Amino acid sequence: MRPNKGAYRRDAEEDLEQLLYNKKDGFRLAKSSCVHAQQYAEKMIKDKIVDFDVDPQKIHDLVTLLFKLSDISSTKIDDNILFLAGSLSRFYISLRYPCPEPITASPEDAENAFEWAIEIVDWVDKNIKSE
Repeated sequence: MRPNKGAYRRDAEEDLEQLLYNKKDGFRLAKSSCVHAQQYAEKMIKDKIVDFDVDPQKIHDLVTLLFKLSDISSTKIDDNILFLAGSLSRFYISLRYPCPEPITASPEDAENAFEWAIEIVDWVDKNIKSE
């Protein structure tokens, strides 16, 4: 069942609110901040996919979601945005799930993740228009 339009955006706003709170604390909770940054971008991209009446499916990789959005909107995704999406996705998968070579996240990593998420979402909002 496809979510209603705006449902992902409403959930993403909670992730953004948590990120802004964490930012005030200097991203002390770096791991959590990186995950919230990825989730914010993921939900906002999925919200845009739903605007096209397409089911975004249970995909967490931002690059895959951006290519899906590119296909349905006939918009080429900027290479820098794809790079940032790949970097942000790496944080999400390796910080959220156990993996053979776990990574850690510093406050600097969290600040970068926050900035990348904002840049990705801003690019999508400015460049991809649903009918």
